[in-house]
Amino acid sequence: MKRAQENPFELSIMILTRNRKNEVLRAIQSCVECCLPEKTEFVIVDNASEDGTQQDVERFLLSHSCTWQYHYLPENIGCAAGRNVGLRISRGRFVFFLDDDAYIEGPKESFFQDMIRVMRQHDDIFCITTSLFDTKLNHARPFAPSRFHHSGEFYRVLMFHGGSSMIDKEKWLDPNRLFFDYQFRGMAELYPTLKGYFHGRYVVEMPSVRVIHDPSPNAFFSQRMQILYHYSGAVHVKLTFYPGITHPIVYGMFVLRIWKYLGRKGVSEAFEKLSNINKNLAPETVSLKQFLRLLSEFGLVNVF
Repeated sequence: MKRAQENPFELSIMILTRNRKNEVLRAIQSCVECCLPEKTEFVIVDNASEDGTQQDVERFLLSHSCTWQYHYLPENIGCAAGRNVGLRISRGRFVFFLDDDAYIEGPKESFFQDMIRVMRQHDDIFCITTSLFDTKLNHARPFAPSRFHHSGEFYRVLMFHGGSSMIDKEKWLDPNRLFFDYQFRGMAELYPTLKGYFHGRYVVEMPSVRVIHDPSPNAFFSQRMQILYHYSGAVHVKLTFYPGITHPIVYGMFVLRIWKYLGRKGVSEAFEKLSNINKNLAPETVSLKQFLRLLSEFGLVNVF
């Protein structure tokens, strides 16, 4: 591994991967094609790949004179915990998370600098999420926008995409954890978004910075499992923060959504998933006033 300098980096580009050698090389290629800050490092966290990913990635980074850390995990610990590892070992103030099956579209000359500039100019923005076009869906993934907070360059959103976003570590509340380690999959980004929101630190989307998500055929979960993880994970995070008076509505919306996509049988499966994840529940309950502010800004359907 090429040793990084001891002084802090401006940017860490963090990519989590597992058995997607070709995809992760494409992701890294799209980064090196951009105009990078002088002090940039790559942080690759490998969730126990078995396809020779490390050798090919390090060969590529060496050939492009990059500075990097390659952290190989002996077992697959999931997206959330894997990204937390990347956050902990990254040495840049700004950490850009990129999925291994995504790549930067542009603008290549200012992709990273545009996000860094906005976060330096706005003390209350801790995370910027990019526009994300999904080739499988054939459209950009939607984000729930604020009703009030828009500018010509960005707008506040309720959640970011974990595989296409930049974090300012100096503004985040915990340098060692962004996500729940135990949340193997499913709406992990909602926890830092809400935690930041209730502490006056926000997530915005910048439509001008664009990433393409080209879902790998090497998928780790069926669509059914993705739905179960998605909605049970979201409810778990909401129960962490929302006042108790709102919990019946949270559960009611949970049942309706699962029934819509998976039918009656899916509801019992979903509650089993939720019961397992709720064993880790550690409430950080906010006041009703704080919650009503969130509700006013993003609306009932998005908040519940």
